Amino acid sequence: RLRDLKKYEEAISILNKFLKDQEDERVYRNLGYIYYKMKKFKMALVAYEKSLELGCPIRQQVVNYIKIIRKEMYGVD
Repeated sequence: RLRDLKKYEEAISILNKFLKDQEDERVYRNLGYIYYKMKKFKMALVAYEKSLELGCPIRQQVVNYIKIIRKEMYGVD
């Protein structure tokens, strides 16, 4: 995986190309992770929230990621 190799920009490009054809919660979840690793917290939140809107099967885990990001951004849960 590109994200595991820290090739974040390349991974984002590929994921966004996929989204042009169809929305997929897994793609948004992966974008959320990548943006988080890049410290682009607002973009990570948007991606994770979109994943939840599309019926993410690991909802509680994604909610926990969102809490972690908000804590890093604002110092609150």
